[in-house]
Amino acid sequence: MHKKYAEDVKAGRGGHENFDTADDGLPGYIKRGTHEDKMWHMSHPNNKKSAIRDTSTTGSTQAHKYAQDGNVEGLTEVVNKIGNLVNAKDANGWTPLHEGARGGFEDIVKVLVEKGADINEKTAGDGGMSALYIAIEENGEDSPIVEFLESLGALSLGPDL
Repeated sequence: MHKKYAEDVKAGRGGHENFDTADDGLPGYIKRGTHEDKMWHMSHPNNKKSAIRDTSTTGSTQAHKYAQDGNVEGLTEVVNKIGNLVNAKDANGWTPLHEGARGGFEDIVKVLVEKGADINEKTAGDGGMSALYIAIEENGEDSPIVEFLESLGALSLGPDL
């Protein structure tokens, strides 16, 4: 798991609701110097931080939150109750699978795939990114999460491809 993301999750500041303390307001889940950094700054021209941290403002569901936190039990319970959350998209087009892949949570990804998650779904925006693309960016090509997604036939689809 990416160090900054892991620290933020541990501190209870995971996912799209996490905004770091840098002067430019860039959320902690976005790596500086990446395509996602460029896209965020284009959509936040005055480098404004969001004052709203409520998940309902981003469209994140409880499944997104459990996937961000690596909470297999909670995720399993919520997708068993509300099956369509498996492929629910937030305002940025992220599904719980994208969140689990970013965090490097193989058990989370396994649950989501077993429940019907689309392994090649792309995020919104300029070209979008698949879960495998995000997993490679965040965890490295040799990580177990990448190997698992590749074993399922997942494609690395991103803005630069």
